[in-house]
Amino acid sequence: MQREVKYLGLLLDRSLTWRPHVLAKRTHIQLKLRQMHWLMGRRSKLSTSNKLRLYKAIFKPIWTKIIQRIQSKILRL
Repeated sequence: MQREVKYLGLLLDRSLTWRPHVLAKRTHIQLKLRQMHWLMGRRSKLSTSNKLRLYKAIFKPIWTKIIQRIQSKILRL
């Protein structure tokens, strides 16, 4: 028997906690940050306002999708 199953884009475990899904998304964000470290890192010459724009364009939508999925699931209950 499987410990985790992917259903409607969510990773669910036996006790129906969000832990596997949150960890997977966290890993996804960390990989994105590694790819963009040269642009978002401390030594980057990019201005803070432009770094904030990049965050809002790339990283924030990932978390927004997670929250929307959870809200939809709760509303369906």
